[in-house]
Amino acid sequence: MSVLKIGVVKDEIIIADNLCSMLRNIGYEPSEPANTYKSAIEMVEEEKPDLVLLDIQIIGTKDGIDIAHQLKNKYHIPHIFLTANSDMATVKRAKETQPLAFLVKPFSKEDLYTTIEIGFHNFIEKNQAPSEIQDKVLKEVIYVKEGAFFHKINISDILFLESNHVNLIIHTAAKKMVTRNALQKIAEELDPKIFIRVHRSFIVNIHHIQSFNSESIIIQETTIPLSKNCKADLTKALNVKL
Repeated sequence: MSVLKIGVVKDEIIIADNLCSMLRNIGYEPSEPANTYKSAIEMVEEEKPDLVLLDIQIIGTKDGIDIAHQLKNKYHIPHIFLTANSDMATVKRAKETQPLAFLVKPFSKEDLYTTIEIGFHNFIEKNQAPSEIQDKVLKEVIYVKEGAFFHKINISDILFLESNHVNLIIHTAAKKMVTRNALQKIAEELDPKIFIRVHRSFIVNIHHIQSFNSESIIIQETTIPLSKNCKADLTKALNVKL
């Protein structure tokens, strides 16, 4: 199960620890906090985070903006600035590093979550060339918009997808998520060897199939119709004969 790795650069230890706890509660994997330019670069090289949260004011002569230039030009890792300093000169310097966002303190857990999810989603959308981060996201997770939020879903957790005319329902063991996305659009992000269309309104994850016959499939006590036109694809994927 994929978890987004978040690098943390913060000069105040107590606040840094609180930030890490907040990230864990949301569902991310934070790094050991760095508080200087040198320790931040070492953290990036050792832990290879997917995204870095940067405080502009840190210990030493070089600040978070100096680190951001390295993240952008050398490591190609996206970053979000966390700061209480939002004066025009600072914002102008920060903008040159092309951050995903500029989150002004104090902020809530909801603010942090929304900023990371939308910022990282936009970063992936803008960077179409293959990369380690993009491959990880496309193969292991998808980001789906429900209401005002983008939500991360681990692909392996998806039981099946159900199209309900206007809406698409993504069924996982833990919950159902309703989105306005088209079934085909989501299907294009999934492995066609694992996610098989079994009906015009259903795509199933074959790893979660508990039983099936020539007319239906059962996944966690839910009966899903199997259309005649889709039988061949399903039996081929499962290497069985009906």
